[in-house]
Amino acid sequence: MTVQRIGFAYNPTNEAATDLRERAAGWCRMHGIDHWASQAQDFEVLCRELATTDILVVLGGDGTLLRAARAVVQVDVPLLGVNLGKIGFLSKVDAGEMEAVLAKLAAGEFTIDERMVLEGRLL
Repeated sequence: MTVQRIGFAYNPTNEAATDLRERAAGWCRMHGIDHWASQAQDFEVLCRELATTDILVVLGGDGTLLRAARAVVQVDVPLLGVNLGKIGFLSKVDAGEMEAVLAKLAAGEFTIDERMVLEGRLL
């Protein structure tokens, strides 16, 4: 699978995330890859855009990734976390690897690991 449209969900309170979003958007423009960006907590925008998106790249920490994952579960789009937080337990990529990772995504050089989703409700 080659990636033709990439979404970027980011943490708007993290300056590094907004800077990386701009850097990633520039890379996409230079390489002719369609892209869009939204704040990770904007569930409606994420769900609407994800319907025509090949992969969602999340820029932030674990909390940002979990917020974006709520929308991904609804639409079933692959998700890739770029760690800009403290621990990055859920992320696979560091910010310094962004351009190399985008190149691999655009070329279809990746695999998808299926993960379980756990839902909890308080009664």
